Amino acid sequence: LKDFRISFLLIILLHLGSNVVAQRNNVWIFGDSARLDYNQLSTPLRSSVKANWGSSSISDLNGNLLFYVEFKNLLNGVEGIVYNNANQIMTNGVNIFNASPFHSNLILPLPNSDSIYFLFTSFQPPIQNQNGLYYNIVNPLVNGVGNVIQKNIPIMLGVFPDDGFCAVKHGNGRDWWIYWRNFDRQNLTTKYNSVYRALLAPDGLSPYTVQYIGDSSIRGGAGAMNINKQGTKAVYVNAWGLIELYDINRCTGLLSNPILIQQDSAFYEAHTDVDFSASGRFLYVAIKRNNGIRIIEQFDLTSTNIFASRCIITSFSSLEIPACVKRWYNDKIYISVADDTYGSIYPDTFYSANNTYLAVVNEPDSTCSQSNYNRYGQYLNGARAYASLPNTPNFELGAVIGSVCDTLAVGVNEIQTMANQFVIYPNPVSSELNIVMNYFSSLEKLKIRLYDNYGRIVFEKLELTNQLSFQIDCAEFSEGIYYLELVSEKTIETKKIIIQH
Repeated sequence: LKDFRISFLLIILLHLGSNVVAQRNNVWIFGDSARLDYNQLSTPLRSSVKANWGSSSISDLNGNLLFYVEFKNLLNGVEGIVYNNANQIMTNGVNIFNASPFHSNLILPLPNSDSIYFLFTSFQPPIQNQNGLYYNIVNPLVNGVGNVIQKNIPIMLGVFPDDGFCAVKHGNGRDWWIYWRNFDRQNLTTKYNSVYRALLAPDGLSPYTVQYIGDSSIRGGAGAMNINKQGTKAVYVNAWGLIELYDINRCTGLLSNPILIQQDSAFYEAHTDVDFSASGRFLYVAIKRNNGIRIIEQFDLTSTNIFASRCIITSFSSLEIPACVKRWYNDKIYISVADDTYGSIYPDTFYSANNTYLAVVNEPDSTCSQSNYNRYGQYLNGARAYASLPNTPNFELGAVIGSVCDTLAVGVNEIQTMANQFVIYPNPVSSELNIVMNYFSSLEKLKIRLYDNYGRIVFEKLELTNQLSFQIDCAEFSEGIYYLELVSEKTIETKKIIIQH
């Protein structure tokens, strides 16, 4: 009986702990003064934000709003502003380098800190050499007002990350992988397939690395990237029609197994945002075509032909611009729709049914006809929606239990070697690569995969038993960087391989 009581108490504590973590995404700040609190959706709350484009917000572990950021589109330029939970501008909270379209502001807590937050922004000013990705360090708990301790610290200059900007918990359940794409506004015919990533850990932000994966796409990062609730899949869409799906290794941060759902083309089909249903089965894509069609499409990822599975959830008028689709706590999909009657900025007196509601897909894990879409599903209590919704990750994700990185002892160097589970030699290799497995039972089933730097599987052996050494002939592979992944029944380990001939 005593053991039962202890087990029951542990279950309750784990459940409560999960709910506490989930509260980080409790409050949404966006649009023109819109403020939605998940626990009181019908209460007419207000914010100071007037963001016709990007915004982001974060709450504490109890669901209380901490602070938020807006991108303000001014007549003579652009500006990012950081507000505290009382809608006051924080100390040092103005002139944040921030020119983010629909959802590229991102706020993450510094791991192991209860007061420090990193605010990531992207910027494309008139001065060309300031283009890039930046971070700001915020303490919302000091002096009763909050303070932007440091601001406009460059991470990567010379690019504009635009909307391909998202984050997922590291496999240790504490740190954060941050992803972005390149977007060259000066050369709109150049194709890219680069994905950048950096790790936010207790000691700060690691230097970024780049991975080349999947289809080379026109205009690079002019689109959106998102990650499913489980942290196992990423999806990317762009302004020229590309839709591509990837697997995520949360230990290494690497993407793999790209699946091209729709290729981009010269035909302008602006995919402005994308998100997964809670189960990860369905994709929801906001589309604004150059022929005036505005729609939300659903794709079934379990279909043998994902592109052929697409169906239209809803269509909009020519004055409505569906720009953001986002899953919230109740696992419904919320859709922000801008009213284009007066262009990108509303007159103060202009209120309409189109801009005072969010559209909602109430049953997003059902097929199109059963998804229960409601154009006026969430009233904004007198505030107005523009194109954006807050850019927030899944704060609920924990560690990848059973992996070699489900411990907090793992740091930023795990991509090189996370354990001495297997030994490889020689490295660099020109012909035969030798793999010697350590600490595995001879009866344990093992899988070996070799990925190129584009995330494509170039070699795979799916079942190794009674075999504690193995060779791969690398003579026919092109020179470059590869990643060797060993999957056992309990762990996943990845090592970097250099092939030189």
